[in-house]
Amino acid sequence: KEVNVGRQRELDLVKGFLMIMIVFIHSFQSIAGAAAAESNVHKILFALFMPTGACLYLFTMGFGSVFTRHSEPKDMVRNGVRLLVYQGLCNLCYAAAIIICFHIRILLTGEVAGSRELYEANLYSVLTFVNIFFISGMCYFVLAIYRKLEVKLSGYIISAVIVGILSPFTKLLISDNQALNWILDMTFGGKGETSFCFFPYLSYVFLGYVFGKTLRRIPENEKGDFYRKRGIICGVIAVIWFACRMILHPSVEKFFDYMLVQYRTPGLLKVAGSFCAIIFVFAVAFGIMPLVEKWKFGYNKLCYFSKQISKMYGDAMRALEQGEPEEPEKLIHRREKVMDLDINMRKAHMDRVNKGKCKAKLSAPFTRLLHCVDRMGNSCVNLADMAMEHMNFGYFLDMEDDR
Repeated sequence: KEVNVGRQRELDLVKGFLMIMIVFIHSFQSIAGAAAAESNVHKILFALFMPTGACLYLFTMGFGSVFTRHSEPKDMVRNGVRLLVYQGLCNLCYAAAIIICFHIRILLTGEVAGSRELYEANLYSVLTFVNIFFISGMCYFVLAIYRKLEVKLSGYIISAVIVGILSPFTKLLISDNQALNWILDMTFGGKGETSFCFFPYLSYVFLGYVFGKTLRRIPENEKGDFYRKRGIICGVIAVIWFACRMILHPSVEKFFDYMLVQYRTPGLLKVAGSFCAIIFVFAVAFGIMPLVEKWKFGYNKLCYFSKQISKMYGDAMRALEQGEPEEPEKLIHRREKVMDLDINMRKAHMDRVNKGKCKAKLSAPFTRLLHCVDRMGNSCVNLADMAMEHMNFGYFLDMEDDR
């Protein structure tokens, strides 16, 4: 039974970590230039973060598709089309920049020998370039087909294994036809002109989907134990896998070359190793969530307010509908917790103002916000009081009929 269908906070933290690392590694490559890209520092960083790089992005995409409100096949197709359009627009913008700059340069300095050939090669490169937009869009199409066919979780796991087995062989698909070879390259990665391709990364999307569906069956209060056990096991496996790869490829150059090949077209062992590393990252993210939430005290407490009021409203409605005597008692207990939190938040805000950590002019809107939440809680308690007096929706319908 699916009991954990709300927002998964650890997913937000993992995506935040992922975005930082993507920006960091690409900035390092771009700003430092070709010398840095060929340095051992870059190769070591690439090898360290590659197991949880693009594969983590696609894994979180499959994971997130389980919890999103737009999880119907038509929604996924719509997302896929949107991402492919983004890919096209991205390529056109690159091409426009090259065309404009090239012709401005010709007007100012004239055409230099060999510049037109270089221009045409660069223009072809950016027009045929594919990145995460294309990869994600195609993965959404595959997920839409699987959802439409109502494939079971075992089918996703089997598909992930099959993709991992076939990927080292499908990259051998190369054609002499330029157009066909472009399609084969961005799908299977044979020619090697794309940084990574669509088909091999389906394994991570499938496994992310399976992990998300599994997590929906774990109650929120049991997730800590779930992550603790799986995180330790997967962390040990990931370390063993990484150590074995280092032993088999002892130098920095050899290890980097191996990781680069596995980055483009990951095989089954690479998929298994990265999957364990990803689960370990999720476990760590869940473990440090309490520390992160302390950093955003106000926002976190307001979220808690919102959750408590939502639960109180649901309890009040059930009390009115069904006349259950225990519902008002649970609601009163939640109301007391909200009142305590209200007092603590007001005191904490004044402490921050006194210490100069918060502007005094924000006190008025902050207090009004707390007052509104407090009134919503009072309304829920009033509804519960009516239920305790044996009133329900039928009472109000009878009043309307008398009118």
